[in-house]
Amino acid sequence: MDDGRARSATKSDLLDLEEKLGSELLQRKTEIVETIHVSQTQALKAFYSFGQTVQDRFQEFDQTEASLKRRLTVLESRILEIEKHLNLLNSTNLWDKHQKRIEKARKAARARWDKERPKPSEN
Repeated sequence: MDDGRARSATKSDLLDLEEKLGSELLQRKTEIVETIHVSQTQALKAFYSFGQTVQDRFQEFDQTEASLKRRLTVLESRILEIEKHLNLLNSTNLWDKHQKRIEKARKAARARWDKERPKPSEN
């Protein structure tokens, strides 16, 4: 170790080395912290964007559900009106009168048919 490249390290050399390594370590730590912060920010932005998309879809589903409920309510009220009409027909015997008219018309048509149809010829 006589070639001049190696020399004894003094206390001040060690202190300089310690300070240099400490500052490099602090710089690397700062870079790592900044990288983590940027990554967290990107992840949060992506998560919030996804959350907004999900919220929009839920809102669409809610609107569709409300629309379907309104349509169902309209159908139920129409069915109720039909049931009221049928119950009114049954309660006032209009249905029976209608059935009697149909039966009377059938009998009249049958009588006409019997009267007008050709008689079988006797051989």
